[in-house]
Amino acid sequence: MPSVRKAQEPPPGNGTLPLRAALYCSLLCFLFGGNPTAIKIGSQSFGPLTMVGSRFLLASTTLLLWGLFTGRAVGLRRAQVRMLIPLPMIYVVQLGLFYVGQSKTLASHGALISNMMPLVVMILAYFFLGDRITPRKVIGVLLGLAAVALLFFDKKAASSGASLLGDTLLVGSVTLWATNAIYMKKIIRYFSIFTITLYPMLICVPFYFLGGWLFDDVMFRPVTTPALLSLAFQAFVTASYGFIAWNGLINQYGATALNAFVFLIPISGVLLGVVLLGEPLTINIIVAIILIVVSLGIINRAERPPAEILKNT
Repeated sequence: MPSVRKAQEPPPGNGTLPLRAALYCSLLCFLFGGNPTAIKIGSQSFGPLTMVGSRFLLASTTLLLWGLFTGRAVGLRRAQVRMLIPLPMIYVVQLGLFYVGQSKTLASHGALISNMMPLVVMILAYFFLGDRITPRKVIGVLLGLAAVALLFFDKKAASSGASLLGDTLLVGSVTLWATNAIYMKKIIRYFSIFTITLYPMLICVPFYFLGGWLFDDVMFRPVTTPALLSLAFQAFVTASYGFIAWNGLINQYGATALNAFVFLIPISGVLLGVVLLGEPLTINIIVAIILIVVSLGIINRAERPPAEILKNT
């Protein structure tokens, strides 16, 4: 690995949150769960690739201005640039698949499938990082796979807008997301959280707009207020403010203290899809929520907790 000065790691925290911070963390997780619903609403006015390009343009600009205003180092060394190059390449395909897939299926399916990422990370870490697979981890993977199977064979949801193609694209996106996390685990100690989040996002912007021009049926439709609000939510609330707030909590209290709240994300994702989009709450979706929450609880005891990789969403 090139010789690059390691970034200072945040304090570990004491594993607990005071009430005020716990409520704040719960709110953030609830908001993170709203991304699939926001994508569905935004598709009223934007093609899927155009939407993610617009989101990253607004979010990366906001983060860059925030970094400059707060005096953060925004430059990269040559060795860091070489290490960083694979991340935007993965990002382009990963989020492209997610946005296109989400446009073809229910928001609740997107919320649940995206929360399978820690399970996929665990499997890939076994093959590429030499992490040990324990019986506990195997149980977590099996529960997660059972949850996805329930979503794939939910006939009632299929009649309300879910599709096998959309769900399959989401699974492919989550697999690439996990690949991204594995690679980031190998290089993150050479970066600050700020730079490793900002630059892949910023580099991806022109590629998303090019993809939107080439592959979106329509890049921009007549703009609706809900679609604009959903884009603002994705860009400013989750990708910009959410990044700052979440990593601020990690720096102050440590990732372990935030793990218990990650389970709110799939629950809020499903509930927001039901309430705001009128999606069905089928028995398959209810059981899938339970299986995913339990599987995340099991993975939560693994070496790399979900709270540490949530920032890559």
